[in-house]
Amino acid sequence: MPQFYKKKTDRYHLLHEEMKLAVQKVVEDKESLRSVSKAMNISRSTLSRYVEKYKANNSSTLTPNFHQRMLFSMEQETTIKEYLIDCSNRCYGLTREATRKFVYDLAKDNNIKMPNSWITSKAAGEKWLVGFMARNKKLSLRQPEATSIARAAAFTRRNVSSFFDSLEEVYKRTNVDGSRIFNLDESGFITVQELPKVISPRGQKQVGQQTSREKSELVTCCAIVNAVSNKLSPVLIFPRKWYNETFMNGAPEVSLGLTNTLTGSAWMTSDLFIRVAEHIIKHARPTKEAPMVLVMDNHASHCGYTVLKMCRDSGIHIVTLPPHTSNKTQPLDRTVFGPMTQYFNSGANSWQITHAGQPITIYQSAQLIGSVYTRACSTENIISGFKAAGIWPLNIDVFTDVDYLPSTVFQNVHTAPTPDQEQPSTSGAGGASDQQLSTSGAGGHQTSNLPRVVQVEHRTSYLL
Repeated sequence: MPQFYKKKTDRYHLLHEEMKLAVQKVVEDKESLRSVSKAMNISRSTLSRYVEKYKANNSSTLTPNFHQRMLFSMEQETTIKEYLIDCSNRCYGLTREATRKFVYDLAKDNNIKMPNSWITSKAAGEKWLVGFMARNKKLSLRQPEATSIARAAAFTRRNVSSFFDSLEEVYKRTNVDGSRIFNLDESGFITVQELPKVISPRGQKQVGQQTSREKSELVTCCAIVNAVSNKLSPVLIFPRKWYNETFMNGAPEVSLGLTNTLTGSAWMTSDLFIRVAEHIIKHARPTKEAPMVLVMDNHASHCGYTVLKMCRDSGIHIVTLPPHTSNKTQPLDRTVFGPMTQYFNSGANSWQITHAGQPITIYQSAQLIGSVYTRACSTENIISGFKAAGIWPLNIDVFTDVDYLPSTVFQNVHTAPTPDQEQPSTSGAGGASDQQLSTSGAGGHQTSNLPRVVQVEHRTSYLL
């Protein structure tokens, strides 16, 4: 039997009311079966079958029962779907294998008759999962983005509200518009590009593609943009102790190149950020009469005393983002650095093809970054980034309850019960114990609560 049945005719199935009307004409109005089937375009054998069914029980359903072979009812499948969505929203989504194991346990606990293959493998069948996904179009198999525990735990309504309160207070005090609201952030670009898919012979087990070298070097790009899509030239930090003017060949005009004379790394430091602040003051030209607001993360290198004093004297009002929330509250992270990384990898791959045999080094990084900087920092990307983060226009309600769900997993995570305390009941991810997810099994059996995320000894795990 095929996984998904495809109709071979253009006939359609009548609704219960339509078939009941036809049956009543035959049974109660004593019309001939032939004339009724012809008048209502119903197969005579089908009408005859439903006439006999109606005579035996006039309250029976007069439509095909397509759901009689379903293991779970539609209500049960809806509950399963909602549970899977809830797990995904909390950054604890289930894999295909975990979902099949979960469904098997649910069927077993509810005494639902299941195929022998499920019992043997202790998991729902792959075909059942395919059908379930087809019946629930809101579900799809996605590649999740890695979200650290620190990010998930830090993005709380309290932290975000505190940030927006500070931002609103600064807006009112400075009376700035979008042209004076800036965002600063850094992103790293490596000299070994990520490889795209290439056309190659079918069946070949291994396909190679040249990269510049085996070990990559990092070049940091510090971008500064404002809420009306204007951008300052970037600041590039190279992994060397001594600066060379050739590092900046091909960089955007009036860009700033820096090196760390102490460690030779490409990481931002407090000393280097002083140069970045000078770069901002030189090109953005803030004054106490025409101040600017600078939104950035609170990395230690950004908050040195010298920088803070310099910004205060120059009319720059700094508002730092809550720790570990930049993936949602940083405009550059939201809509600029993602496309910029893709463009950089594509450009690096094209450069490698047109310069066969030559490796990409930090001497080509400025050229490659410069070629994609303007493209990634487009008007649409920058404005949508500020809007998505709720920074401009100011929108303190930009994040919904779904956005805060991952943090609820960690509520009371450090509270361990003592031996004389009553053991807590199994609660949902983030303690959502008031949401009792249960379904009714075959024969009216009531299910136990669906598996859910619980906190046990400072660990988060699934009870499957």
